[in-house]
Amino acid sequence: MSEDIQKESTSPQQEKPPQEGVDGPKPDLQLPPYPKTIVAAGVLLIVGAGLMVLGLVWLFCAVPGGGKSENWWPLVVGPLASVAFLLLGIRFVRATSTVKVTGAFGCGWVGLGLSLALIFGLLALVAWFGLLSGAPAWAPPSADELLAFSFALAWGFLLAALFLSAGVLFLVGRAPYRAWRNAENARKENGPPKEGDA
Repeated sequence: MSEDIQKESTSPQQEKPPQEGVDGPKPDLQLPPYPKTIVAAGVLLIVGAGLMVLGLVWLFCAVPGGGKSENWWPLVVGPLASVAFLLLGIRFVRATSTVKVTGAFGCGWVGLGLSLALIFGLLALVAWFGLLSGAPAWAPPSADELLAFSFALAWGFLLAALFLSAGVLFLVGRAPYRAWRNAENARKENGPPKEGDA
């Protein structure tokens, strides 16, 4: 009887199965794909930044009086905005941006695009009515003036279309981007799996 008790005490203990997430390997966190709509919106911001630089160069070099001291504000605000849009677009394309893509964020870009379209649309409308009125102040423009005015309108409407499209893409992709961002944050908090967990 004593031998049986001694055998039971010396028998190897049964190993408990490792509990997942505690003693065993952590489950792999599968990141959802980075939204292509956000990448496309970032590309549009980069193109818009380049278009703004092109417009500033045209204003400084081609427009008479564009480089005068009283016209300083486009030459200061324009480059700053261009650099900001360029860096933001690059970070969205490379999936390194920390900006929260919310409905307000997308609506802001839509509003910027609509505002630019409205401004340049009113400018074209006023010029058109002025030329039709035949007033002395609205004499037929020269070829150079007509070319400059046409370039300014095309530049403004194209820039408005880029920002408007980017805003729509941000609105469409905000939910997938939020899911990707949450999964990315969870992966960073858990850290890479350890060698002993495999």
